[in-house]
Amino acid sequence: MDGKACKFCSRCRVSRLLDDFSKKQASPDGRQSLCKKCDNTRRAAYDRSHRPESIIRKAVWRQANSERHAASKVRWRGANSGKIKTDNAEWYKANCRKVAQRHAAYDRAYPERAAARWARRRARKLRATPPWLTPADRNRIDQFYVEARRLTCSTGVKHEVDHIVPLRGLGVHGLHVPWNLRVVTQEVNRKKNRSLDG
Repeated sequence: MDGKACKFCSRCRVSRLLDDFSKKQASPDGRQSLCKKCDNTRRAAYDRSHRPESIIRKAVWRQANSERHAASKVRWRGANSGKIKTDNAEWYKANCRKVAQRHAAYDRAYPERAAARWARRRARKLRATPPWLTPADRNRIDQFYVEARRLTCSTGVKHEVDHIVPLRGLGVHGLHVPWNLRVVTQEVNRKKNRSLDG
């Protein structure tokens, strides 16, 4: 192979360049007896047959080498971004129905969170959410939707979160911020529509 040092893999019996073998100081030539490909296959088979121990061993290693592991992940993701994108798209295409069902079940179980998420999306599309909102402000916004749900359940009357100054008001546009929100009945919110009255 172009005069470069070679070695036979003891498993696949193929002559390969020394760079195709992992380093091993105890070996006379400083390399493993299996090529990297065969060694990876052997390790994967071992991990499958010793799954619980393998999971624990890897977790312990990751914890002891957290910085090295994080850097390795960043390098791998950078080198394989196209593969990741393609794999994710293929997975979603094969599982989109399952994902939609899971999201629908979640929305049924937590309607206040679904309402808050849809309000965030609508506000984002209207560019009504300022970038300077803090996580505490966002949490306060979510609490309005939790309160609306609580009042709906306790009174039997449908309650909604109203923007005091509407996001798309007549002549004025409000923001999706905690101090522009209040909980009102659905009837009051529908009567108000896009006006400031109510």
